[in-house]
Amino acid sequence: MKETLLPISPPIGLHLDYCSEEERIILLKSVILAWSSPAFTITDELERPIFKCEADRLSFRTKKHLVSLEGEKLLDIERKLGKFLCTCEGKNEKGEVVLRVEQKWSMHNKLEATFTSPNTGEPVKLHLKGNIWGNEAVIAWGDKPVAQMHTDWKLGKIAKDKQPFTVRIAPGVDPIIISAICVCFHEVTYET
Repeated sequence: MKETLLPISPPIGLHLDYCSEEERIILLKSVILAWSSPAFTITDELERPIFKCEADRLSFRTKKHLVSLEGEKLLDIERKLGKFLCTCEGKNEKGEVVLRVEQKWSMHNKLEATFTSPNTGEPVKLHLKGNIWGNEAVIAWGDKPVAQMHTDWKLGKIAKDKQPFTVRIAPGVDPIIISAICVCFHEVTYET
């Protein structure tokens, strides 16, 4: 499943300074920490770090923190408890909810992400639709694909939970918001 990813203008996301004029490929690789949910290394296709996704240790809630390489907090992701379908919220450095990712009822993996565009002040909805096995998904803005993720399952890597997601991101799309959606996809697919 390879969708054509056309440039998005004006750019969409929460951290528009991270948007690129070229298509980007990033890798999200889970890292298991004792007594916590997985953290992720987030790199470019040459495995150079772009930013980090850290997990809280010994937390009853699933919390992850997207952090720049300089240590600046970009987005906190928290899974809400007590819901039948998974809901994650993304909070900015002030603790304000700026992103909501909700699982939708479906035979396939479906998520809906909503946030307010800093460009226009208008709400933006991105829809993730994945296959039933959880190894491929497309994230779309309306009918425009803005990102595509996949993983090639290999038995040895699955057992270690080290299988990376390869994510193609359209020009003009914030890789932080896409990474946050992918982390929530991992929550829904592998941790429920």
